[in-house]
Amino acid sequence: MFGQRTNSKTDRSKKTHHSSSASKSQHHSSKSKSEKKHRETAPKGPRFSFIFAIVELSIFDDFSSQNLDAWGNPQPPRSLDCYDTANERPAGVWRYCDGTVEPIGDRYTWIRPDPLQAGGILPLSSTEVPAPLEVYETFSVFNCWRFLPCLYTATDSSVVDVASSMDYRWVQLAFDRAGPGSYTGENPPRLVTRIGLGQRHIEAANPAWMPELISRSYAATTATGPVSYGLGGYIGVILGLMALSQKPKRVERVFQRWKGGHWEPGLREAAADPHPAGPPRGVLVQVCLDDEYPEASTHEDIRHFESYGVMVFG
Repeated sequence: MFGQRTNSKTDRSKKTHHSSSASKSQHHSSKSKSEKKHRETAPKGPRFSFIFAIVELSIFDDFSSQNLDAWGNPQPPRSLDCYDTANERPAGVWRYCDGTVEPIGDRYTWIRPDPLQAGGILPLSSTEVPAPLEVYETFSVFNCWRFLPCLYTATDSSVVDVASSMDYRWVQLAFDRAGPGSYTGENPPRLVTRIGLGQRHIEAANPAWMPELISRSYAATTATGPVSYGLGGYIGVILGLMALSQKPKRVERVFQRWKGGHWEPGLREAAADPHPAGPPRGVLVQVCLDDEYPEASTHEDIRHFESYGVMVFG
């Protein structure tokens, strides 16, 4: 009742307790609101993503299509007339998303509008006339048997005459020289091998992806090299090598069995290599920006991943 004396000590104790409880409640409420706001504003979706297609190229198997080097090794066709684009085999379309690969052939397809034109990945769900996805890179990757296990060019060799081109050429598989950014921060550090243009051999010792993905002819020159952490570099070339590790007409199987980015022994199939007399085996690899996750799939994002990321662990 107003004006009644109370025990000041007890009153102060109750007041302090009430104030402390209110403060804790207010702090908890503020923290909950802050956490909720953080959850609401936190970025959703993948950190990194791209879409790719694999096409098995078809080559006419006749004498006029033979392109041999001075030692009799078959090489990629010398002219566009050697490609049988009417019988090439689109193997599928996939999404690479934060290290996981999923087939997305129910939503996207790869189409070549004309035998003499470059193809593209098109979304199937569009209500309008679909536009092809923006291309990051296109590679033609060939296995020319044991002595030329990988030749590639950064274009669709079935519609671009590489032999007479001023912009493209056939390149033998090579690797960047290891630099400070090639090593992990572990002790001892492990080495990331990157497909590039520096040298014809790797520097890491006994990586898990050799010889099934990359021939042992590219092995390190010393057995005391650093421990391998994985393989990076040109995405299109790596995907092409993976596709060529499978038998013809079943290249998509490797992407069904490749889990978490780790290359496991036994992924390479017998009879994946072409006949010694030719023709060589070739695949077309097209890497595109992901239109469903544009914030995680830019030219800069993919370029950064090629320079610093790991595509195949081991």
